[in-house]
Amino acid sequence: MKVFLLLTILLVSSYAQASRKTDFVTAVRSQCGKSEADATKFATPGRSGSVMKFVLCASLKIVISGDCIIKCSKNSGNVVGE
Repeated sequence: MKVFLLLTILLVSSYAQASRKTDFVTAVRSQCGKSEADATKFATPGRSGSVMKFVLCASLKIVISGDCIIKCSKNSGNVVGE
């Protein structure tokens, strides 16, 4: 039972992370006109990575590269903002 529970938690958490990355890649493709391969390169992992900055919406604009700035629109819980 414990193994089943652990596997379920791992599967759900990996799916949630994949969904976040997919949302980020879609935003970069639509707002910056980048290809899917380029947008995937910009999807840096980790707590300070670009995907988490997009998910948390700590600022309204997220600088991805010199020619790509995406706007965060899911800032309902944003306290700081710009």
